Amino acid sequence: MSPPASLLRFNLASPDTGPGERARLAATMRAMVAAADAAGVAEVTVSEHHVTRNRSLSSPIVAAAIALASSRRVPVSISALLLPLYDPVRVALDLAALEEAFPGRLRVVAALGYRPEEYALHGRDFAARGALLDAALATVLATWRAAPTDDVAPVVPASAPARFLAVGGQSWAAARRAVRHGLPFAPRAHLPELEATYRELCGAAGRQPDCWSPAAHFFQVHVAEDPDATWPRVARHYLDDAAEYARWQGDGPRSPVYSAARGAEELRRSGAVRVLTPAACLDLAAAHPGSTLCLHPLAGGMPDDEAWSSVQLFLDHVLPGLAPAPPSPLDRPQETTP
Repeated sequence: MSPPASLLRFNLASPDTGPGERARLAATMRAMVAAADAAGVAEVTVSEHHVTRNRSLSSPIVAAAIALASSRRVPVSISALLLPLYDPVRVALDLAALEEAFPGRLRVVAALGYRPEEYALHGRDFAARGALLDAALATVLATWRAAPTDDVAPVVPASAPARFLAVGGQSWAAARRAVRHGLPFAPRAHLPELEATYRELCGAAGRQPDCWSPAAHFFQVHVAEDPDATWPRVARHYLDDAAEYARWQGDGPRSPVYSAARGAEELRRSGAVRVLTPAACLDLAAAHPGSTLCLHPLAGGMPDDEAWSSVQLFLDHVLPGLAPAPPSPLDRPQETTP
């Protein structure tokens, strides 16, 4: 799966716990997904975290359903679904229902996660997370492959599992897990050596490799006509989001936009968030072919006016200059046998 040139990301996190904030974030996400879909953005993604200070999104399957129902073409990805925390049969049923309702548009990266607090919340053993993920993947796939009987029809997604479900991670164990279950591998970052190892493992197992590898250059951007005037208004929201991820990630796995910045100017200098004019966005993309420009428009509870200003400038003045989005999966023939 080629990385998208344009991406909208939502985690719906906000330090504001006042009444109506969750409804505002959800309503704005729906409207932004619809606008991005109409303009031709390549992908929308939602994430999952629990036990957070800023109430980060903890129901990614629900959020993906909302995004899919708000759009007609754009693929929607869950990156990542912390599968060991769930009843795998329930997950199999819910993902099959989404695939049937929106065939070819759902992408799911099943992963372990990296926070013991999330496992404790769900009564799961963090030390056994690898075995838990293996067992859950096996159950999900077995549910979809169950033989029909006279009384029960099997649950079969609209697409073959390998078309929409991948194994995430950034270790050899994760690569081996993807091969073992016959699923694509989705490295958490651009890791060419690990991707090569995955392909070697596929060859040894007689499997066809399918690596959903991220772009070598991943840029989180906020688009503005006057970046210097805009930064003071948006900095605290991006800083809140960055500080939360830095608190979780520490010395372990880190996201492509990780920053340990302690202040707004330090965050800006880090490059984890780039406030750029439309022309500078296009220059950045041209200087790094195959890169991903990611908008995180509601980061840290960003106000609607600032979020919409960035999104609209991107859709109107940046997106037309990028490579066109791939054809809708609905326009391509789908495999239906798991």
